[in-house]
Amino acid sequence: MDHSNIPLYAGCGTLLTSLFKRSNLHNNQRVRNAGIRFPVRVFLKEAGKIKHLGFSFHDNAEMLEKILSEHPEFEYVQIQLNYLDWEDENVQSRKNYEVCVKYNKPVIVMEPVKGGSLANIMDDAGKLLKELDDTVSQASFAVRFAASLSNMQGSMSKKCKG
Repeated sequence: MDHSNIPLYAGCGTLLTSLFKRSNLHNNQRVRNAGIRFPVRVFLKEAGKIKHLGFSFHDNAEMLEKILSEHPEFEYVQIQLNYLDWEDENVQSRKNYEVCVKYNKPVIVMEPVKGGSLANIMDDAGKLLKELDDTVSQASFAVRFAASLSNMQGSMSKKCKG
């Protein structure tokens, strides 16, 4: 194999981005030669060795906006997204999704079933889902929510019962 299809930078966010910028690594040819991940992967993309370049993101929408505005070379973003975290101010699923849409970046969803917790809801919410459609699992509601979004490219989730 002479190329990688989808390299993924894990955990891009405030700390990683500020360290990267402060160190001026993105302008250093020695770093590219030394094998530091971020600039090397961009270099490999430019050389045709990587087809699609993206990152997983675990921070706020303001930081995502900064990364995507300064690094248009990224082609997709993986974010935590599910209906429970959609309006959560700590996770910022909706806000992060909207930034991805603004920059026309496909989204790979992580945690659409929130580690399985949306697969077996016992309270009134679970009853409501059952009333809506008792022929499908609760997990399917969570997956369908994520899949219904326009820039949704794919999904990653832990195996769960439900």
